Parts: sequence; C-alpha cells; structure tokens
Amino acid sequence: MDQKSFEALYDRWAEALYRFALGLAGHEDIAKDIVQETFIKVAKNQDFFKKAREEQSYLFKTVRNALLDRSRKDSSWKKRGERWGNDMGLIAPVENPDKHEFATWLERALAELPEEQRSVAILHLWEGMTFAEIGKVCKISGNTAASRYRYALDKMRDQLRPLYEEIKS
Repeated sequence: MDQKSFEALYDRWAEALYRFALGLAGHEDIAKDIVQETFIKVAKNQDFFKKAREEQSYLFKTVRNALLDRSRKDSSWKKRGERWGNDMGLIAPVENPDKHEFATWLERALAELPEEQRSVAILHLWEGMTFAEIGKVCKISGNTAASRYRYALDKMRDQLRPLYEEIKS
C-alpha cells in the first residue's frame, strides 16, 4: 500500500473508528491511542490487510479487540463506570440546555450497557452498520447482533424513562 492509499484509508475511517473507540472506552486519550495502534498495525501488516475481505470489518474488529485486550490488562478499568466521564463526547455538543441534558442521559444509559450490547448499539446507531456487518466485527451472527441491539434498546429505554416522565409531566 503506497502512502497515498494509506492516507485515503485513514481519511475514510479514522473518524468513525475514533467514535467507536470513544464509545467503548469513554476516554479520549485511550480512543486516540487505539485508533493510532490500529493504523500502525495496518501499516506494519499491509499484506495481511490486503487479504482481509472487508476493510470496514477488519478495522472495527481491530479497534474492538485492542480495547478488549487493554481492558483485560488495565487494572484501572475494573468497573465500567470508571471508564466513562460525564461528557465523553460521543453525542455532539448542543447549545440547548434541554438537548444537552438529554445527551447526558443518553450517554449515561449507553455507559450502563454491557460491552457487547454497547458495541452493537454504537455500530448500528452511529456508524449505520447492518447487523450482518456488525456480526463480522464482533464475531457473532447477524441475528445475535440484532438481538443484542434489541436488548440494548430495552435497557436504554428503561434508563431514559425517568427523563421521559419528567418531560411528559
């Protein structure tokens, strides 16, 4: 892969990979490190990358695996809540205080999900991947991805219900 092709690959995928890493890790520095490690891996293993059937699956899978490896090794990631800041930035900043409050609730609800459900929700909602594509990234079937997505939505709905009730009344 020449430099121009590598730059095009980076331009095409870096932002989406960063959002995904940020959504799973909850820390900007970790997300940046993981994305950088992913592209270093691609640069070092160009032959393997060229053989990968789908660059999207390969890249997202590499990010997810790197984050899972880091979370297993890093003792500071003992609890999911420790990984997430109050405003991790997955939801775009907004001027309206009500929208900001909703974004905060949404991020909190997302943070409460188990990693396997959070991965599926982020990939489907923010990256627009199909369940078949998500299955390739997460090494599960498309049906399992769809099921995890439904569980994620149910849990998020339960987390957001108090806000809905407050708004409704």
